[in-house]
Amino acid sequence: MKWLVAALLIVIALLLATVPNAQTCVVIDGLAYVGNETREQITLKNVCPFDVDITGWTVEDTANHTYRFGDGFLMKESFMTLHSGKGSDTESERYWNRAAAVWNDDGDVVFLRDSAGNVVQMLSYSA
Repeated sequence: MKWLVAALLIVIALLLATVPNAQTCVVIDGLAYVGNETREQITLKNVCPFDVDITGWTVEDTANHTYRFGDGFLMKESFMTLHSGKGSDTESERYWNRAAAVWNDDGDVVFLRDSAGNVVQMLSYSA
């Protein structure tokens, strides 16, 4: 009987170790039109089969330009585009409403952080 309990505990531990969490589900999928204040954008992707609450998550650069997501979810297996320029937010399109580009032409680092401030992903690029 003890071996059965031990075996079940091992199976449960293995299952829990392989369950994805929000930090492994949301990835930076792309950065486009760097330096263009009207077209610059970053795309996030939810690679998991469940919605992820991104309320309070942030995207920032090395100069501490920070965008904080308001209430919302990144739907399962879908994309969200964050535009540096002006516009009206939708479920899949968010706007930073900046008058100038965020990302440097000669290189920068993109930080994606969860609501607790933990780095979920970091993307570095250069010219």
